Amino acid sequence: LLNVFLSTKNELLQGAEGEEAEDDEEGDDGENPSASMEEERPPSYLKAILEQLLEAIVSCTDSSGRLVSELFQKLPSKL
Repeated sequence: LLNVFLSTKNELLQGAEGEEAEDDEEGDDGENPSASMEEERPPSYLKAILEQLLEAIVSCTDSSGRLVSELFQKLPSKL
């Protein structure tokens, strides 16, 4: 579980650094200054990575076989 988290974190951080460099080169001419980062949708590869991370969290068990993340399974679906 920790390995999945760390690899996902590293991939996201590397992707964010690359996007910042591209944004600096392009400038802010065509962007809306009032647009927030929350309004942007994540790329499809990021969605797949986050789904893998969620699955790893939900299915993780401790040494006695109990689910570590029962609270995650009790959350309502947002579909």
